[in-house]
Parts: sequence; structure tokens; C-alpha cells
Amino acid sequence: MSADLVTVGETMVLLHAPEVGPLRHAHTLAVGVAGSESNVAIGVQRLGVAAAWIGRVGDDELVAGPGDIATVEPGTPHRFWNAGEGDARFLCEVRPALGFQSLIETMFTLAAASKTNRKGLPNPLRLAVIAKAHFDTVRLPAPPAFLQRAGLALAAPLGRLLGYRSTYRRAPAKPVAPSA
Repeated sequence: MSADLVTVGETMVLLHAPEVGPLRHAHTLAVGVAGSESNVAIGVQRLGVAAAWIGRVGDDELVAGPGDIATVEPGTPHRFWNAGEGDARFLCEVRPALGFQSLIETMFTLAAASKTNRKGLPNPLRLAVIAKAHFDTVRLPAPPAFLQRAGLALAAPLGRLLGYRSTYRRAPAKPVAPSA
């Protein structure tokens, strides 16, 4: 694949279930991509310019275009972003979803409850509690795992002391009394 434009930078990911219903019942998760570099690539593609995004899987750089398929083996550090101007859409399947599904449900519920920042992350202590519980499922490619474990060993107990839990469920809505 050739591209007239390649953008490089951070991209945010939106995961959602293609099926209607609770996320915990989903068998697959669809992934959307956004972020300033992604948005530029998406916009240029819509104007007819060939654009691409660049990602990294392990030590191998990968450029994927329309119709391409990339498979990441379990345990392989990876990251991705949209290097193009137009919308980049891709489907991400995590099989089996197991703990990843719980992590995604928690992160989506926190975002829906406005308990995340503009990058979709909760405060650092809440994030430490969540990350420690899901460390075997998802972790950062850097710093090394032993440093991440050390940081989480310090921060997660503080987060738990503040009442944060590794999962987040919204409180049921309170009934509204009819007005007279």
C-alpha cells in the first residue's frame, strides 16, 4: 500500500459492542479510532488523498490500509494509531474476552458517568486500582512490567483506601417524583 500522507501520533480508542445489549454479553468488540493525528488522516482521505496510519506490534512497525488484517498474538506488546486524515475504522476481536471485557465495561461506565478526563482515563489512584486488577490482561508496553508492578503496589492500596474498586457500576437511577 502506498500513501501520500502518513501521520504519526497518539490515537484514542473507542470500544463498543456491535450487538445491542449489556457489554458483558458481547462476544466481540468493535473499535473506533480518534485523536488529532487520526482526524487529520481521516479528513485527507475524505478529500481523496491516500493516507495511512502507522502502528507498532512488538518491535515490528506495521502500516495497515483499507482491507488489511493485522493479528496480534497474545502477550505481544502493541500500540496503534491512525496516521491518515480520514476515519480509520477497524474491528478488534479479543478472544476470549474474559478479564478484558470487565476492564472495558469498567472504563466505559466510568466515561459514561463523567469520571474520566478528556483522554478517557480516570484519576491516577482509581486507574491504579483498575490496572492492578487487570495487570495480567492488559499492561503498558513500557516501562518494564516489574516497574509497573512496583508502582501499582504503592498506588492501588491508596486508591482502595479512597474507596475505589477495580470495577465500576453505576448506581441505579433514583425515581423522579411527579410534580404537582
